[in-house]
Amino acid sequence: MKKDTIAAISTGMTNSGIGIVRLSGNEALEIADKVYRGKEKNYRSGRSHTIHYGHIADGEETVDEVLMMVMHGPRHYR
Repeated sequence: MKKDTIAAISTGMTNSGIGIVRLSGNEALEIADKVYRGKEKNYRSGRSHTIHYGHIADGEETVDEVLMMVMHGPRHYR
């Protein structure tokens, strides 16, 4: 069964210092590879339910500092 890959803002649209974006689905890790820059590269095959510190990039430009939480299926947040 193929699941759509989605990206969705999970926090309210208010002034806030923290925002949460959920990226979920079969292609989520491939998309994360394109924008996430972090010291650890094993988040794809490493342990589930881990948090990784890094940055989101648009090409060579750093956009923001992030914490990326990786939860491999089928035991992930719904």
